[in-house]
Amino acid sequence: MKVSVLNTAWALLLACALAGCQSTPDTAGESLEAGNYNPSLAMTVAANAIDSWPFSPIKFAYRLGGSTGTDSKGVWTRAMGEATVQRFQRLGMEFVENESEADYLITTTLFGEGDEAAKLFSGIDPGVKVQQKGSIGISVLDRLTNKPVWEGIIEAYSDYPIATASQRQFAARQLIEQLTMRLPQVQ
Repeated sequence: MKVSVLNTAWALLLACALAGCQSTPDTAGESLEAGNYNPSLAMTVAANAIDSWPFSPIKFAYRLGGSTGTDSKGVWTRAMGEATVQRFQRLGMEFVENESEADYLITTTLFGEGDEAAKLFSGIDPGVKVQQKGSIGISVLDRLTNKPVWEGIIEAYSDYPIATASQRQFAARQLIEQLTMRLPQVQ
């Protein structure tokens, strides 16, 4: 009889727990469907070190490098370009349009599967599928010697799809900031 009472108690407890789960609204799902979130990114960075810039002031030009995974609609290209230029300006460099006026040429390369921006980052999740990851490489080329003075690459995964323009801009800023975090300020 004691076993029967215990089994009944466990069954009632389990039923209450299940009923509670069914009555709990899924507000996270509603937020996901609406796209009202900033993605949380998991990143792996590899970059060489630079202690200081050799001179000041520094002028730089920006160029998109060759892509393994091209961005035919230019969605990620624009977001990464804007984030890169803004980051190097915050480091104390001056952006110039004409490469011939620049001391350094900053190049950003997007790596990924496929030829659409959506295949590069949109819909990626924490390592479930290899094709659902994206990588960005940055190279800082000395225009005088035509040799790189700094290079880095970052690979990223997201917990949720990166679908909206504001999410792409947020992700681009986060990725570029993390990749260039150890670059020194121009003195």
